[in-house]
Amino acid sequence: MNDTQNQFSNQEMAELRTLFFSQAQEIMEELQEALLKLEAGYADAEIMKTIKRHIHTLKGDSKSIGFLVVGALCHRMEDVLLSYGDGDRTADPEIWGLLLSCADTLQRLLREAESRGEEGDVSEITARIESFLSRSAMPVKHRPVMAPLTEYQALEIEEARNNGLGVYDLSVGFHPQCGEKGVAALMIAQRLSATGAIIRSFPELSGADIDQAEGMDLVYSTALAHDEIETAVAIPGITGTVVIKEWGAPESDGQGAGAAEKEEKAEAQKSPQHVDMLRIEASRVDKIMNLVGELIIGRSMIDQVAKDLEEESRGGDAGARLSTVNTYLERVLRELQNSVMKMRMVPVNNVFRKFPKIVRDLSLEKGKRVRLEIQGKDAELDKSIVDALGEPLAHIVRNMVDHGIETPAVRFAAGKSEEGTITLRAFHEAAHIVIEASDDGRGLDAEKLKQKAVELGVLTSEEAVRLPEAEAYNLMFHSGLSTADTVTETSGRGVGMDAVRTAVQDMKGTIEILSETGKGTIIRLTLPLTLAVIKALLFDVGNRSFAIPVAAIAEVLRVMPGDLTSVDGKATLMLREQVVSLVSLADLFGIEGKNNEKQFALLIGGGKRKVGLLVDRLAGQQELVIKAVDERQTSSGLVAGASILGDGKVVLILDAPSVFRKAVTVEKERSA
Repeated sequence: MNDTQNQFSNQEMAELRTLFFSQAQEIMEELQEALLKLEAGYADAEIMKTIKRHIHTLKGDSKSIGFLVVGALCHRMEDVLLSYGDGDRTADPEIWGLLLSCADTLQRLLREAESRGEEGDVSEITARIESFLSRSAMPVKHRPVMAPLTEYQALEIEEARNNGLGVYDLSVGFHPQCGEKGVAALMIAQRLSATGAIIRSFPELSGADIDQAEGMDLVYSTALAHDEIETAVAIPGITGTVVIKEWGAPESDGQGAGAAEKEEKAEAQKSPQHVDMLRIEASRVDKIMNLVGELIIGRSMIDQVAKDLEEESRGGDAGARLSTVNTYLERVLRELQNSVMKMRMVPVNNVFRKFPKIVRDLSLEKGKRVRLEIQGKDAELDKSIVDALGEPLAHIVRNMVDHGIETPAVRFAAGKSEEGTITLRAFHEAAHIVIEASDDGRGLDAEKLKQKAVELGVLTSEEAVRLPEAEAYNLMFHSGLSTADTVTETSGRGVGMDAVRTAVQDMKGTIEILSETGKGTIIRLTLPLTLAVIKALLFDVGNRSFAIPVAAIAEVLRVMPGDLTSVDGKATLMLREQVVSLVSLADLFGIEGKNNEKQFALLIGGGKRKVGLLVDRLAGQQELVIKAVDERQTSSGLVAGASILGDGKVVLILDAPSVFRKAVTVEKERSA
């Protein structure tokens, strides 16, 4: 670790590392996007500048924080780009494959550095870089090698130390926008010479190599402290990164580290290795601050009304004034709630942006040609959902590349384009966001799914025959069921889609599959915009109060005894020439309902299939703050959480997808 870091406390260094890893992740995502564009043939000078800027920034940031291996790999990536020139010639496709492999290695190094505080091995990728550069049509010009100290320079160092001066290794990088590097080097040297002595410079200040260098290494003696040296060399637009190390100090491999450095490393390892970061626009924070100010005013108004109530002479209109204040606070709190929710909203592209690389790598591995299209990437949803969405969506995309898209030869024989297409699409629908993953591949084979289900004992032969094709696709979600003929590292074990459905259900969402043989498959995820606050319908069943998200309800019906009919022993309701099965919530929860003449049916479900939940009384709509419920406190898997009403009463919030599945199960049992 660099000695410049000794000026920071352990807490400050932990904060710097947290910020570094957050920014490094953004840099890596944008870098991979840019590399994929160039590989796809988008020859653009601006994209090339972006790539160079990202690599240079990551190199400087990683070195300043002490991760020298990351910085060194970035430097070698710059060498590869230098062999490409200015983009005025056709690039060898090997360049982009190599740079993308470098990006993968950088991602691994950053993960290891964040989790363990140590960087991993890069010998394999470094060997690939060296092999490529040795074969490149435009090899990187050999940099001059730093010569050992002369006898006179060694005497200068000894004399400076004898005079009580500090002797330092200075690594000063030039700013990316610095054009005249020779002039910049002289300006830096002039600054340093005014407060000390430059014993050695590499490259030489007056040599030709300085104009091609990215910075210079100096041996410098001075009475200045570290921060004073940094101030001396800080020239806007001229100086980039600055690394200061005492002359002769050990490198940051942990060998021979002093007690203070060991203590710092131990302290850093004790600190949390991952901190969830959320970058927020300043205008959104300003909005929150303004609303907090409004709340303070409202509290003062309530305080004044309370004082007025204590004085009988002025208490006549206090009730009306208190109602006015309550209305005012209600408006401010609603705006505050919406503003806080917007602060947590992030673009779904935070998930989508990693899939071009996944599709590229897997299609090459499988010998397929696959193009990924992304639509609606600016749609926003809660960060907690974005974080949880990545893994299930990645599995869906991998399955589509592995099983959905055919090989070029098979597609050509079927009269299709040899290049398959996978589309990721996001759009808002009421209080939900819909994520669709679709492909133009072979589609799902419903009969094969049924056959596998019969072999596993999931269905009987008779049930398989009666099962509609649309419902047969849902057999994919059964654990252990897969239509793959061979098991690969990507898929084929029948556990992935089951995990996908579980993850979607944990996010209080639903998943639906549409497919057509030979045409392709659509997998549609419907998710709530946020998991924190919901608009819910309150209702009673017996003497218990429940709530269910309004967005999950398709329709509310008033049901009289004469409206009910019995079909195969099941209570049903005719609705617009469609038979709707009814299930009593009192039966689902095992509680005693009220024998009312009048009941209400809440229609829930997805697609064409809906089930009506019978409840005793409706209590209106209300926005509820969801509180988690300990699984040990409820024996039902039908509850998503709880909330506290204004009168202090606790209401259970139902998990609509789970209730729907339970209702369907009850319906099937009755039919049996």
